[in-house]
Amino acid sequence: MRLKQIEGVDVNYEAGPPAVLSYLAKLAVDSDGGPNIDHDPYWQAETSLKLNGKSINAQKVPYTVIPIGISNMIPPIVLGSKVICTNTKNGKVVEGVVADLGPRTKVGEASCEMARRLGLSGNSNHGGTSDHIIHYEIYVGVPAVVDGVCYQLQPLHG
Repeated sequence: MRLKQIEGVDVNYEAGPPAVLSYLAKLAVDSDGGPNIDHDPYWQAETSLKLNGKSINAQKVPYTVIPIGISNMIPPIVLGSKVICTNTKNGKVVEGVVADLGPRTKVGEASCEMARRLGLSGNSNHGGTSDHIIHYEIYVGVPAVVDGVCYQLQPLHG
């Protein structure tokens, strides 16, 4: 069922189990949590999700960002959840983790590493894609395992 529309994108939610949040959107590159190698003016040192007390490195970990605008409409334990992103143009499929919260009115944001693994530029200033070709499937409450690392589920803050 359609939960909400953000930036003209239908955000769908199925209660499950497992509960799945899905949408087809752009991919704006997020470099938060890692070094600011692209000199991104919006860069932040921290991500909402922590692993062993440290932020998730956008340069190394494929992660997605969930809009604050839908966080109060779904179960609160979404940080650390498994996400599967599919580039519908080239067929590449990448498993990642929900690691950050984003602006209320923005949907379709993922880490530099997620962009690269999907076959896109990971540059935070001009990478990603403005075409709605990335299918996001977030398995709310299902812990992500990425590159052998198991992420702990954490409640949303914000």
